[in-house]
Amino acid sequence: MKRIITPILIILCLTAAASLAGFFFTHKHETPAAPKDGISVTLTIQYPEKAKKKDVIRVQKTEFSVEKDTSVLDALQLYGKLEDLPVSVDTTRDEVDGIGGVENGAVAKGSVWKFHLNGGALRTDPARATLKAGDSITWVFTVPKKAEKANGTGAAGADAKD
Repeated sequence: MKRIITPILIILCLTAAASLAGFFFTHKHETPAAPKDGISVTLTIQYPEKAKKKDVIRVQKTEFSVEKDTSVLDALQLYGKLEDLPVSVDTTRDEVDGIGGVENGAVAKGSVWKFHLNGGALRTDPARATLKAGDSITWVFTVPKKAEKANGTGAAGADAKD
């Protein structure tokens, strides 16, 4: 009985190894093609100085293509998919809850992700703000001034609130 089982196990192991090798050597990572009506935008993510993650790069800035009239929120989510960067979104409020593992409230109570479009803070949902060619989106992790003073955290952006 052992003489029959051993060759069968060896054949199964070799077949599995060959299948995996074939997958890894023939599977190609394809970069998504630029959209047909693509426009170029710049996305910057400014993480908080006191983020509780050691491997976070303080500022990430990149230029990439999106479709014309893509929302700020969709552009962030697309970037997250392309770069394997986790983006948490509260879909009931169309708000970003976290980027790259840094969640709202991670540094201090009331700390949140906000966005600026072409240098200005907007009071609209990121799902409603649409992009044009050459736009620059900046996601900033803001810390309320009261929290800054209380625990010495410091805001990542200039629009920290009282």
